[in-house]
Amino acid sequence: MSAYAFATNGAFQAAVADWLMRQDLTERIPEFMGLCEVELDRRLQVKEMVQRRTSTATDQYITLPADWRAARNVQRLPSREPMLYSTLDEIDRYRANILRGVASRPLGGPDRYSILGTVMELAPAPTVDAPAEIEMVYYANVPRMEADTDSSWLLRLYPDVYLYGTLIHSAPFLKDDSRLQVWAGLYEKALSEANASDTRGRYSGAPLRAGGAPTFGV
Repeated sequence: MSAYAFATNGAFQAAVADWLMRQDLTERIPEFMGLCEVELDRRLQVKEMVQRRTSTATDQYITLPADWRAARNVQRLPSREPMLYSTLDEIDRYRANILRGVASRPLGGPDRYSILGTVMELAPAPTVDAPAEIEMVYYANVPRMEADTDSSWLLRLYPDVYLYGTLIHSAPFLKDDSRLQVWAGLYEKALSEANASDTRGRYSGAPLRAGGAPTFGV
């Protein structure tokens, strides 16, 4: 745990207020935090964000977890055969080729997937009589906090990323404050170092693909 970790949401907000030295912005701090969290959903990629879920599919679509951001690996169980990511156009052509007999229907269930809004599309489609168990290892969104006593791994392990990211999202209110440039530089450095730590420890998996899909059970 970092020596500068924040124990709770309340402690973090108090620290942000101290750094801003603007008591009139205290009520805005949760907004700055929220904007930072949305950006980190897109840019942060660390091992603490990795989740594993499974879902039994009985048709063409399944719904992704509510906290889903990007896939790290998708495979079919129990064989653990990796599934190939395909674009929507590719998966349509693949399905059409199977129907025309140009491509063979794979044994064991679907072997390709794509992302369509908040669902994952599978090909060929499983059925109620021939369901498919799908496992996905994915990057989840960063945790949100509400109560003052709430805490999270983001507070404990990456306090610099969270702090500087929150501070720079106060820019519309601070305007020409000279501190913003300093905070932005510190934020980019902390974010780059956090992501580098994940890259060093990453195992091989399917390419990340943004999008939505099926609901995976715990």
